[in-house]
Amino acid sequence: SAPRPPGALLPPAATDAAGPPPPSTMPKKSKKSKSKRVTLAQKYRVQKRVREAKRKDRRSARKLEKQGIKPKGPKDPGLPQQWPFRDELVKEFEFQKRAILAAEAAKKEAKKEARKAKKRGLDPEEEAAQRREMFEAARTDAAAKRARARLATEQGARVAAFKQLKSVIERADVLIQVLDARDPAGCRAPEVERMVAGAGGKRLVNVMNKIDLVPREAASSWLSYLREEAPTLGFKCSKPLPVAKVRLGKKKKENDKKRPADQGAQVCLGGD
Repeated sequence: SAPRPPGALLPPAATDAAGPPPPSTMPKKSKKSKSKRVTLAQKYRVQKRVREAKRKDRRSARKLEKQGIKPKGPKDPGLPQQWPFRDELVKEFEFQKRAILAAEAAKKEAKKEARKAKKRGLDPEEEAAQRREMFEAARTDAAAKRARARLATEQGARVAAFKQLKSVIERADVLIQVLDARDPAGCRAPEVERMVAGAGGKRLVNVMNKIDLVPREAASSWLSYLREEAPTLGFKCSKPLPVAKVRLGKKKKENDKKRPADQGAQVCLGGD
């Protein structure tokens, strides 16, 4: 066979016999890959759309502001259900919202009244003075109504107490009136004494308590004065005698032996 020039191509059979072609240098994309990487062209396209959307929002907000319309802000997502002290915070927010709405309503009402006063040709200060007078009159009327209602309630309570006292006097044979020895005249009820005297067949007994808290001469004088009108008994106030407090067991036993039998008991004796 004739010699081939250098660099001549081999026939296909010779190429297959030499082996497979070299593998590609481009790495294969894994089918299990979850990467969110995008091309730069797509990334720049998304950024451009975002800028255009923000520019559109700003343009529409300026247009609404020129028309006097307040643009809506972002929606409040609220508090999560598991937020600590959620109920208290919700109540506080509601209270603040009601206060803000009340302040806005008051401002609107004030503007409305100012416009009305301007139409009527009145000075705003004169209008404010008239409104203040009306408010004071309304408050005075409300206070008078409350006073009348309180008086009616007290009178109703007195009538109910009087009926109950009358029924007690009718059922009882002897009534006891307890008087404080420090102020016997102030503790007496003349109306009750008159009712008992007019009931017929009823007896009234006075008990003057705490006679040991006043001088003996004063207690004797009051007993003599009250016994001229009705039977009167004198009683001492009840008070415990002091008891020694000892921590150590041995001394406590010794003090128990020395202590009288009636020490620490409640004492309540009549007048001597």
